[in-house]
Amino acid sequence: MFGESKERTKHNNSTNDFHQIIMKAIAVLTLVALALPIASMIGIFGSVNYALFQSFGTYSNSDPIEEQLKAANRNNGINSGDSVKYLKAIYEKLDSNAATIEEARLASNLNIIFADFNENAEPVNPQTDIAVNSDGDPQTLLRINRATRLINMDFKNIGNAAFVMISNRPLLLNILNQPENTFGRLGVENKSPFDLVNFEGPLLAGFRVEAFNFYKAIDPSFLVTRMKDKRLNSKLCSAIKDWQSFFDVKDRKIKVWHVTNPQDLVLKETSIKSTYLRPIRLKEYNSLCLKKTW
Repeated sequence: MFGESKERTKHNNSTNDFHQIIMKAIAVLTLVALALPIASMIGIFGSVNYALFQSFGTYSNSDPIEEQLKAANRNNGINSGDSVKYLKAIYEKLDSNAATIEEARLASNLNIIFADFNENAEPVNPQTDIAVNSDGDPQTLLRINRATRLINMDFKNIGNAAFVMISNRPLLLNILNQPENTFGRLGVENKSPFDLVNFEGPLLAGFRVEAFNFYKAIDPSFLVTRMKDKRLNSKLCSAIKDWQSFFDVKDRKIKVWHVTNPQDLVLKETSIKSTYLRPIRLKEYNSLCLKKTW
């Protein structure tokens, strides 16, 4: 009996040991099961916050506008000579002087002007064409070089119309006779930077400049070659449609103009005066865009 009791004790001890092993295993598995979701949540939280830090510039200390300008001027890996700080200064000036879209949409008519410059265009003369402030510094932030073109724009009789300048050169737009409280009446689309001088308040409605962002701006060549290249024709009409939607005007309230080497533009609500000016007639405009592309 003594031997039998001893065997029973050993059996009970083995059973207890097995139970303890099972309980420990269950405890470990339970901890693992609880820990995995927590670890996943920590990982996701960390990834999301890392991405947010990067997007807000907190992590890399980068300026989002400067990064945008760098990308826009790194075309196919080719870096231009325009410094990011120079472009940023112009961008911020234009952006801070732009009207709200609600103000722009108070316009009743839209005149889209394709300002086409060729080799015969007069270059800007920094000595005579650039106004200076009281300190003797140029009023413009634009770098004046052989590619820059000056246009004097007379706003005296614009009524309730808006105007969009589309060009192929860096533009310096000199505003003349601007009526009081004329806001959101001028848009600009260009591949190169531009600047305004002698204006009051947020005359600028908006701008779309290839040097400032990723958008591929159109230029007067799209209008000149529209009948030869349907691809350019489609982009041309899409760009016009964008500006029409921006100002929220009807088709019959749009006029398109093509002018070569303009130095002076006298703007009126439904007409424009300049040398070498060719209006795109409504019938031609309708056949160009309204029936074919939109």
